[in-house]
Amino acid sequence: MRRRLRILVGLMAWGGGMATIGWLVTDHVDGELGQQVAPQLWQYAAGRRTTVSLEVTDQLDIRAGDPIFRVSSSGQLEQIGEIQHTDAADKHTALLYASSPTPGASDQLAWYSNPDSMAWVISTLMPESKRKEVSAEIRRALAGHHEELLGELQPLVAKSLNQSLAIVESELPAAIRANREDIDRIGRRYQKELIDRELLPLVRREIWPLVRRRAEPTANKIGGELWKRVSLWRFTWRFAYDKIPLFPNRQKFREEFDRFVDQEALPVLANHSDDIVQVVEQIIRDASANPRVQQAARRSGTKVLEDPELKQLLWRIVRRTAVDNPRFRQAFRDTWTGPEARLLVSRTSQRFEPTVRRIGELLIGTPESGITPEFAAVLRNQVLRKDRRWLVLETADTTAANSSPDPAGSLAVVRGHRKRLSPFLAHIDTPSRLPQPEPLR
Repeated sequence: MRRRLRILVGLMAWGGGMATIGWLVTDHVDGELGQQVAPQLWQYAAGRRTTVSLEVTDQLDIRAGDPIFRVSSSGQLEQIGEIQHTDAADKHTALLYASSPTPGASDQLAWYSNPDSMAWVISTLMPESKRKEVSAEIRRALAGHHEELLGELQPLVAKSLNQSLAIVESELPAAIRANREDIDRIGRRYQKELIDRELLPLVRREIWPLVRRRAEPTANKIGGELWKRVSLWRFTWRFAYDKIPLFPNRQKFREEFDRFVDQEALPVLANHSDDIVQVVEQIIRDASANPRVQQAARRSGTKVLEDPELKQLLWRIVRRTAVDNPRFRQAFRDTWTGPEARLLVSRTSQRFEPTVRRIGELLIGTPESGITPEFAAVLRNQVLRKDRRWLVLETADTTAANSSPDPAGSLAVVRGHRKRLSPFLAHIDTPSRLPQPEPLR
């Protein structure tokens, strides 16, 4: 009698609980929640689960508890099962929930995992929304302390550059001598490829006509003035004198030429210096505006910049004078680890301490709000070794709308190759709810 009474009371309690839940879902929750949650809860509690054996075709790390998902009609991943471990020969089976479709003979499970790398940790801690917030914090801090940082950095930068350039300058002659053979070979190649084939024909075709058109009037004017100052008699008899072997001091022609240059030609050229400068400027402007000259300059610059042999040569020189130079490294180290640099670091850390604390709160969390979802995901993955693997049921398309695939006796597990977002991280790329700092005034 007492046993029947206990059974009756238990049934009444269960019935009352289920009725209360149904009343809450239907009357005190919005319609969408009532229409979705109640059927799902009932299906989970009363639905039938099935077990399917697995055939692993690759060396995959499959463990009990790994979730199984399928792609819903909305493109989201929804869990439909999990991996179970059996003791028989270390085999695994798939436990499919009642919400899972019946797998067909051609269906398979695609295996995915999160990469165990620092890059994954950083990308998880800083999704797109967090990267924007961190960048905004850094920009705000730099804008607030821009002038102070520049004023304190300038002496150190100037000192470091002066020391580095002095060391490079002292090492450069030896580096050039060590690579003289390669420098000469590349120079000969550019002499043939660029100067002889490219630049000289360009000078004859394009630049020399510009020079003649611009310079000829001024040259004729200067030549006329010089001709008026030339004394043919003075040059003639001195030239004849120098040709007679018996006469002493046969340098009369040279002396007259030097006198003419110093006393006659140079004053004329000095009087026309402004005209000569103007002609040169006109020639440079015309040449730089010429389309063929521009194209040749671009081609030559591209050849020089993209020359792999020249790049290797320059890199060898840079390595010898700077990168592998112990004097260069020591001078750089002395400057940026000395007392001036330590004082700068101390002042900078004090200025940026609020920003660093703010970035830490964005990435890790606060005592009031708890840790962030991103940091929680990293802790579960790296410390607890959770949420590292998942499988996705890939179903074959049916040819007829009402046809259904033959039930599968087992499911093949293959390595997934589709680009899929981790189902454990799909919900965390949202703007942070931390309070925003006040704008700088």
